[in-house]
Amino acid sequence: MLLISIVGIPFACRTAGRWAFGTQAIIVDHVGAEEAISKSSEIVSGHGWQVFGILTGTVLLFAAPDTFLSLFFAGAPETLLAIFISAILAPVVASFLLLFYLRLDAYKKGIASISALHPPRTRKPASF
Repeated sequence: MLLISIVGIPFACRTAGRWAFGTQAIIVDHVGAEEAISKSSEIVSGHGWQVFGILTGTVLLFAAPDTFLSLFFAGAPETLLAIFISAILAPVVASFLLLFYLRLDAYKKGIASISALHPPRTRKPASF
């Protein structure tokens, strides 16, 4: 059991860090699931523990209000307040992860600015 935890926990942390940006790769790069995991692993390679640390800190920071409410309050009002706080914090966390993904992608490609990585799409004028 000790061997499993000594080997398994660091492996799980490494894998979680490498696969952390699969969702962002699907959304931004319009790829399938397998290619998104490969893209996430490629972007994180060489920075796995730093990415894992930043993501862990983010989860702890944004999970703290919900955890605080769960520890010190009980009942329906706490549940409603936790839902409200989660609804506010979820877009913040998602935005942070997207910007973190774009920053790593730009760094890997040697681009100084995120805006140069994904230029805005131009729409064709409608013809009548």
